[in-house]
Amino acid sequence: LRARFGGQDCLVTPFGSTCIQDYPARTIERTGIARLAADGQGWLDIPAAADAQAVAWRPGGAELLYRGAGGLQVTAPDTTPRPIAQDPALGSPAPSPDGTRIAVQVRLHDHTDLFLLDAGGSRVARLTAPPAGSGRAPNNVAPAWSPDGKYLLFLSDRDGAWRLYRMNADGSGQALFLQATLKDIRFSYEYAAERVVSWGR
Repeated sequence: LRARFGGQDCLVTPFGSTCIQDYPARTIERTGIARLAADGQGWLDIPAAADAQAVAWRPGGAELLYRGAGGLQVTAPDTTPRPIAQDPALGSPAPSPDGTRIAVQVRLHDHTDLFLLDAGGSRVARLTAPPAGSGRAPNNVAPAWSPDGKYLLFLSDRDGAWRLYRMNADGSGQALFLQATLKDIRFSYEYAAERVVSWGR
């Protein structure tokens, strides 16, 4: 708008003056994906939906997996994004180290649970579920794979506060992770597709 005003905040005409602040402000939220070198050079825009979130490299390093446009999509430089799972309830996709599975969080009417998809986006297994007969259904979010693909870390509020848990890749053996070490760390989750942990080598 300022360009139309000749670089000025206000424009005086024979009919009176008008100013930029006289127009209603409108915020447009857009996100995107870009690739940079480790030194911050070589910016490259990657084709993606305008609401891309929770981006993760697929094993092999050529493609990126993200949540956007009503589900999970895959993209790479010089390609058109393609959907692999069209379900707006899916979030925080985490591809397994071997590329055969994708851990995701799924919003289910009053809580969020973790599911396992195959590489093509089809549901394979439910990893977390509310205990039978429990009052409030807990939330389980932000999955992260171990480097060997045998375990997943995730956040859960099943004890009232957000805590870090570990489970086997099939959903069994769910237990607090490093309970003594992490007891004084307060975790939070804002449902903004944030990655909470990364389990490096």
